[in-house]
Amino acid sequence: MTLPSSGVLDFNSIRAEFGSPSSNVYMNLYYRGGPYTYNVPANAAITTSSTGQLSVSNFYNTEGTTKYAYGPGGGYNTGGKVPQQSYGIGGTGLPAMSDTSCYVGSTSGTMTVFYTISGVIDNFFFTFTPSGKSNSQFTSRSIYCYNTSGTLIQHMTTSASCGNGSTSIEPSGSYSFFNDNVRAGIDGTTLATFSTGSTTGSQLNTTFAIKAF
Repeated sequence: MTLPSSGVLDFNSIRAEFGSPSSNVYMNLYYRGGPYTYNVPANAAITTSSTGQLSVSNFYNTEGTTKYAYGPGGGYNTGGKVPQQSYGIGGTGLPAMSDTSCYVGSTSGTMTVFYTISGVIDNFFFTFTPSGKSNSQFTSRSIYCYNTSGTLIQHMTTSASCGNGSTSIEPSGSYSFFNDNVRAGIDGTTLATFSTGSTTGSQLNTTFAIKAF
């Protein structure tokens, strides 16, 4: 859970939220941008400088890595007469997710695939286990991606039909932006949209953290 915004906060609470390599832990492990503290807006109060001074008060209302999936995005072009270009994590020819644990709304699970693809049909995919096929946490859900500088590189929102047992999420947990909007069009509900980034852009050709809660 996110650390409290006020009141009592101690080092043990920080360690429980952000994790640690062993029982031998110390405050300097938790600089923002390090392995235990992703550089995301919720952690903006935590310094990124190894020469800066960290204190317990920096960690009010911050979020540990278990809330976010994380990985080294890349690009892949199939080539040939009808090439398809992909960017992100987990698709054919793309790097694997390095931190798969995350939340979608209040549902905890694992995310292993997160990428765009352009070619004959432009599309965007993610795969989350357990499946959100009949889970209202996936309905009109905003999903944000931040690069290692903490900059928002992608913001998409699922449709108002997603998570209602529709074909936008298959039983395997695979989400398709294209299928989501087909289903939403049939249902007459709000479509899935991109506010930042797109199904065809290269915004995911970088290391990034994924927030969906």
